[in-house]
Amino acid sequence: MGLNMLIKEAFQANTNNNVANNNNNQGKSGMSNVLVLVLALLLQLLLNALVGQWLWNNSLVKLVPMLKKARWWDTLAVAVLVMLVSPQ
Repeated sequence: MGLNMLIKEAFQANTNNNVANNNNNQGKSGMSNVLVLVLALLLQLLLNALVGQWLWNNSLVKLVPMLKKARWWDTLAVAVLVMLVSPQ
């Protein structure tokens, strides 16, 4: 399940909670969806920061000599760009 799908489900759950009856169970369900979304986002950021730079520098730089070494925020920017450009 991609990050975009998690975001979509979290917003849909929050919208459904606002439209439906606002009892405690529905509020807790929406809050847990937001918590899962934040944890998934932090996990993606951590994995990209730790593994993305290493993969870029040790594989892509050797395969394509005109590429330069990347820092962790470079790989994060590429990941965000790919998420925005790729269709859902």
